[in-house]
Amino acid sequence: MKSLKILLAVMAITLLTFSSSVFAQKKSILNLSSNRWQWVSIHEGSGGVVIPDNVDQYSIFFNKNGNIYCSTDCNSFSSEYHVDGNSLKFSGFSGTKMFCVDSQEFVFINFLKHVESYRIEDNFLILTMDKGAGTMIFKVKEG
Repeated sequence: MKSLKILLAVMAITLLTFSSSVFAQKKSILNLSSNRWQWVSIHEGSGGVVIPDNVDQYSIFFNKNGNIYCSTDCNSFSSEYHVDGNSLKFSGFSGTKMFCVDSQEFVFINFLKHVESYRIEDNFLILTMDKGAGTMIFKVKEG
């Protein structure tokens, strides 16, 4: 009887841990997918700052099914994303391939490819790059 109680207690703890982990992941995805995010800046690990010339034309949108959609001043892109707690990874970027002079699209997409984590503070999404490369900052896009 005592071993049955212990087994039930272990199973309850396991179920509670698993369900809270699933809930946290769903909450993270909901927080990401609640808004369209507009690119504000990149703060490079080396101290440099990149501010988009055409702020209104750069945005990202996370859907609840694990896809991200990006708009730039030149092309549109999509990718899959994976969330585990605050860890965030993108994989398989694809998009249109128009050539545009003076676009900052390469910098934008290249930094997204190196995201390792995220956090949301007020109306800002802060993406942290791997290897100390810096952060990308987005704000909630109005309209």
